[in-house]
Amino acid sequence: MAIKDSPTFRRRRVAMELRRLREGAALTLEQASEHLECSPTKLSRMETARTPLHPRDVRDLLDLYGVTDEKVRETLTGLARDSRKKGWWQGYDDVLPAKFSIFLGLETAAFSIEAYRSQLLYGLFQTPDYARALMSVDVLRLSPEEVDRRVELRMARQELLTKEDPLRVWAILDESVLHRVVGSRQVMRAQLQHLLRLAERPNVVIQLLPYEAGPVLITAESFEFLRFPEPTDSPIVYIEHSTGGLYLEREEEVREYRNRVDHLIANGVSVEKSLAMIAAVAAEL
Repeated sequence: MAIKDSPTFRRRRVAMELRRLREGAALTLEQASEHLECSPTKLSRMETARTPLHPRDVRDLLDLYGVTDEKVRETLTGLARDSRKKGWWQGYDDVLPAKFSIFLGLETAAFSIEAYRSQLLYGLFQTPDYARALMSVDVLRLSPEEVDRRVELRMARQELLTKEDPLRVWAILDESVLHRVVGSRQVMRAQLQHLLRLAERPNVVIQLLPYEAGPVLITAESFEFLRFPEPTDSPIVYIEHSTGGLYLEREEEVREYRNRVDHLIANGVSVEKSLAMIAAVAAEL
């Protein structure tokens, strides 16, 4: 599997531009959807990248919004066409929750991610044995074959860290993550040793939030703060929960989580001390 550009992100880029153009033309969803001969709900889903984009619909909307620049028109309709292609992760549709496929598309397109984990290890850092132990818990009710496929998918995602232009990750881990034994002591030892090897990569930073930091803004809610290559592409916050995930894109919400990331980093120990703590726990296992 080769990590490629994300069709999910292309769709999001076109969707954001269509919304901006409609608002610039001072048209409501109802007015624009009437021109497109569709419901306002469908147009709303197009503008929030929750439904596939047809190049014909994009062209019709550009006509309505008075966009005559051929370069802009070709770019947006081309992105809409490409957004209908399948992403690499869709080869795992048999075990991939539908809502999580959106996140994988955004993760693939991201330039950098700042992640916070309060109880379990960040997915891009997990070893196969650690991941398999997590996915084998009874409550998930997964068959051995489904577990194997999900582990395979998780390992495929990790190519983001080693590709030619790798994803930059700053992971803030609560200290409890080191002490929660997943699988066995041997699995945890190998997992922590893997963390130390990952930290040698120039695109990976691992920092611990120690017990001694006391209460901080958040201590239980795991999330990712995703940033993208183009300055015009605003960051997205993804918040994990047991039945799916929540995506935050509004400027004030993103700003709040930017502050939370900075707060966590400020309350964490240094990277050097973090790695020393990881090594010490691994040696005790």
